[in-house]
Amino acid sequence: MKTLKKFSLITFSLISLAALVVSIQQAKQSNLFLLQNIEVKSSVLVPPLEDSKIVRLAEVLLGKVSLFDLDLQAIEHRILSNDLIQSVSLQKKMPQTLLISVLYREPRAMIQNTKGVLAYVDSEGKSFSSVDLVRGIDLPLLTNFSGQNPERIKEALRLLKAWEESSLSQFFMISSVDWDSERGFRALVAYPIERRTQIGQENLNNGIRTRVDFGNVLDLNLDFKLLQLSKIFHYLTQNSIAVRQVWVDAGKKVVVKTARGS
Repeated sequence: MKTLKKFSLITFSLISLAALVVSIQQAKQSNLFLLQNIEVKSSVLVPPLEDSKIVRLAEVLLGKVSLFDLDLQAIEHRILSNDLIQSVSLQKKMPQTLLISVLYREPRAMIQNTKGVLAYVDSEGKSFSSVDLVRGIDLPLLTNFSGQNPERIKEALRLLKAWEESSLSQFFMISSVDWDSERGFRALVAYPIERRTQIGQENLNNGIRTRVDFGNVLDLNLDFKLLQLSKIFHYLTQNSIAVRQVWVDAGKKVVVKTARGS
């Protein structure tokens, strides 16, 4: 009797499992689960690519494929072919929607690549995509870094990040960072001053540009050096002094060379 009950239970379970498999197969073939919508979620407020471009990269036809049959790995590979995109996450939303979440690379600077094309540089020091002037992103330019050790580019980015996080960034802007084989890291900095004229005061916002030499190595005292620079540039601005060059690689001292007439 027990054997019969056990056999009946196993038989019932197998029939139920078979029915479930058949139901799943029928559901896959049903129009109820045909892909009808693609939603794109961006990591930035104003993405460099329109949603329609992401959909075209995905190469998925609406109304032609079941949500169950989507090859997410292949879709991810196609979307990542655009190097503006750092990563992508795909999610099936039953019954008829595919959600594409896009994380874009964040440009931190511009650089001229080995092909002579002006490209973006991300926080990891990797160049990507040609610069789109229409986007109007105001980024510093890295010069003479092409063909250099990637770690050197990362060091230049560390300098830019430290500058942005210091009090300097509110009033004084780095327009470029240059690598010189003898002098090391050299930044071109813009700062505002006012000059006296016969008419009165002439405001020269970001009108003065000076070269700041940081040396071959950006040491652990970088934050202290930036603090010194902040005091110096505030003094120069308040007293309308134009300088040609500043050296912060002279030990604990900061050396300033004024422009003629200042």
